[in-house]
Amino acid sequence: MSWWPWQPKHPALRAYQQSVRGLKTPEPAAVIDLEFDTLDHRKARILSMAVLPVADGWIDLGGLWHCYLQQPDTDTQSVAVHGILQKQLSGGLPEAEALETFLQKISGKRLVGHGIDMDVRLLRHRMQQLGWGYFRPPTADTLRLARRLDGQHEQAAGYYTLASCCARAQLPLLDEHTAPGDAYATALLWLKLRGG
Repeated sequence: MSWWPWQPKHPALRAYQQSVRGLKTPEPAAVIDLEFDTLDHRKARILSMAVLPVADGWIDLGGLWHCYLQQPDTDTQSVAVHGILQKQLSGGLPEAEALETFLQKISGKRLVGHGIDMDVRLLRHRMQQLGWGYFRPPTADTLRLARRLDGQHEQAAGYYTLASCCARAQLPLLDEHTAPGDAYATALLWLKLRGG
């Protein structure tokens, strides 16, 4: 059997792509957040990831999944941003295992994130590097939604950060720059911006 470049080869990726085929509604959704060590998706390593399910306008806190990924020799400059220490990464999951579990957790769901394009590019790149195939999730982006609701006005740098958007929406921002904390804030923001 021959494979086209966009056809998933890994069973977990193939199962995910089949689970979202034809998904038209905003929910069910999986709000995701990744913490990584550089903004260059070709060089970035995923340090931590979180998935938070949302369905019927409710955030399923009991369904929160979070893990650290085993990554040797983390860049100490990135620790100042996300606070993830090498000790936490050493006890984390191997990357392939973490990505398989991630795909299971998002099964049948639209991905939601703040600036989600970067997360998807990084996930796509890592899965392609592993030879799994092409990751093509349906997505919703709270950053784009906030801009659209503002009428695409030009704003100062930093106006559409997750923290700024949450502050304007009068939403709490707990554990900023951690995958679970940012996923929760993004879920609240998404529901608020949608009028939930």
